[in-house]
Amino acid sequence: MTLPGQRRVLAVDPGAVRVGLAYSDALGISLMSAGVLKGGSGAAQRIAGSALELDAAAVVVGHPVNMDGSAGKEAAKARALALSLARLLPGIDIYLWDERLSSHEATGILQKANRKPGRNKHEVDVLSAKLILRSFLDAERAGNAVEPLAPPEEE
Repeated sequence: MTLPGQRRVLAVDPGAVRVGLAYSDALGISLMSAGVLKGGSGAAQRIAGSALELDAAAVVVGHPVNMDGSAGKEAAKARALALSLARLLPGIDIYLWDERLSSHEATGILQKANRKPGRNKHEVDVLSAKLILRSFLDAERAGNAVEPLAPPEEE
């Protein structure tokens, strides 16, 4: 049973080849790996399936904006993915969250743990998703969370 103000959140580190997933407990304290899915065509459906399976109340999609804050090609793909998820998951809050340098930070953490990021790409993807999720949850606790995306209008 989830109490008011508690919710499980799924974080997505989107990629063309792999999509890293991580989720929180309902209190937003523990972060767990939800694995890696195949990126590309059909990724939104696979992510939506994971969100439903995990009973997520929110999905946070990493938004890889450029260092100057502008949105490039990958950021546009992340936005399109988030909008697809909003269509597929009515009633579940979908957020875009700045993920600048999350993969770089994840690679550094693995290197410090004497793990070879090149051989452990799945670990980089999941750790990146955990970093996105921790950043989102910390901001939310501090009262700095963004509004969820508005569901796309039917055409």
